[in-house]
Formats: sequence, C-alpha cells, structure tokens
Amino acid sequence: MPLGERIGVLHKKSSKELGLIEGIPVIEGGIDAHIGYIGLNAVKDGNLGAILGTSNVFFVSSNTPIYSDKYWGPYPDAIIDGKWLVEGGQTTSGSIIKWLLNIIIEGVGLENSYQK
Repeated sequence: MPLGERIGVLHKKSSKELGLIEGIPVIEGGIDAHIGYIGLNAVKDGNLGAILGTSNVFFVSSNTPIYSDKYWGPYPDAIIDGKWLVEGGQTTSGSIIKWLLNIIIEGVGLENSYQK
C-alpha cells in the first residue's frame, strides 16, 4: 500500500491492549529513513536529503528515473506517488563511529561523548 494510506481502523481488542481509542485510523507506515526524508521537506526534484543514524543514507527524488550503477534505484513511487527515488549511503556507518568513539574514549558512548 502507498505510504500514508489508510489501512483500516483499530479494533476493540487491540485498542485495549495498546491503551488507544477504538476506531482510530491505522495508516501504512514507512521505512524510518524515508519518513525522515519527508520530514526534511527535501522531496522536491534535485534536493538532497541526508539521514544520519545507524547507517547514513542520501536521497534524491525526481519526476523521471535516473539510472547509474553508482547508487541504488531508481525506485518508482517509493515515497511519493509519481516520483522516482535514488539513494546511496553507507550501512552501519553510524554504528562504526560509535564503536570507534568507545575505543578512543574508553567507556564513553556516542550519547555521552559531547559532555566531556
């Protein structure tokens, strides 16, 4: 289903288990980095979106497909209907930076390294 499309509503049993209101809409979710790309408001043609986390991913949307063996895609309608998505990145790069900081600054994780 397309990102953001209504799938249905939350049923009584699930609403009780989750502590949510029965009947609220259930919407199709998406990949965390794709949702972040929308949040950056970078989905206009030619804009580059960079999502940095456990992995680093770079996105560009286009009205037409862009082909190359240097990046992933193009993917039709991956985030926005009618748009093509190309992406590139480095898997686990954020995790590697955290691992390196733990080695360089013994006992300090990424979340604490800016406080010292």
